[in-house]
Amino acid sequence: MKTKLGTLFLALAAVAGCNSEDDTASVGGSCNFSSLSSCVDYPSSLLAAQLTALESTCATATGVWSDSACTTTGLVGKCTVTSEGITTTTNYYSTLFDATTAQTACTASSGTFTP
Repeated sequence: MKTKLGTLFLALAAVAGCNSEDDTASVGGSCNFSSLSSCVDYPSSLLAAQLTALESTCATATGVWSDSACTTTGLVGKCTVTSEGITTTTNYYSTLFDATTAQTACTASSGTFTP
């Protein structure tokens, strides 16, 4: 599951494309994968068309899109990944993860883990 999860998050990040604006901590949208006990935050610096494409990809991947940030309820850790100048944050939740398994999944995605 962890490899599939990492591949899915990288695919969603690739849809984001490259944007010359500086990424900030504010969130432009998120994709919640409740069955995988994780949720991905996307930066507000993405163009509207990029966020629309991510929303569509999220639905195709059986996620639920939100225009707000992922919840922090049950959060065990976050994984920050920067690809092509875009920084995304994957949030891992206690229903399937503990700090160790979340960190392992993050490392497999070449990300930086924060408990």
